[in-house]
Amino acid sequence: MSLTIADLRGYYAYDGLRRKVEAKEGTSTIFYGYLGSETLAEGSINPYTDYIYANSLRIA
Repeated sequence: MSLTIADLRGYYAYDGLRRKVEAKEGTSTIFYGYLGSETLAEGSINPYTDYIYANSLRIA
């Protein structure tokens, strides 16, 4: 099977710890931020989604 640019729908970038740091699908790009292994924030430049943790559990 060959892949051409027309077949390309998106890509994902990972850091050295195998965490997804960027996802691009179509015209949307989402960035991910981490604190240790927990997702701290995700989103495009605006709006951005923040997560709140208590005792290592995501509560919001």
